[in-house]
Amino acid sequence: MDFKYAANAPLAQTRPVTIEPPGTLQGSINASNLQIVIEDAHWTNPLGFQISFSAQPGLSYEIQSSTNAHDWLSVGTAAASGQKASFVDTNALSAPFRLYRVIRSPF
Repeated sequence: MDFKYAANAPLAQTRPVTIEPPGTLQGSINASNLQIVIEDAHWTNPLGFQISFSAQPGLSYEIQSSTNAHDWLSVGTAAASGQKASFVDTNALSAPFRLYRVIRSPF
């Protein structure tokens, strides 16, 4: 499932996060019999966007973003040391909005 944020406030203010579908912060995808569940998505200081998700220890995950849901770019990776992993996108403000997805990395 992809998550989108909308930056509706001036830079000095807190930016609200809009998660699609409305009303939920949780979604899942199935990748090689491994379910990845987005457990939290929120703004952190200073103006980074953090995504936390379920994980299997020892596996690596790739976080991708898109502005059109067609063209995806890798924005980073996260290695799971426990049942959860997280990633902070410090370049989240470089586009008016972004969609995010987490996939299991082959590395």
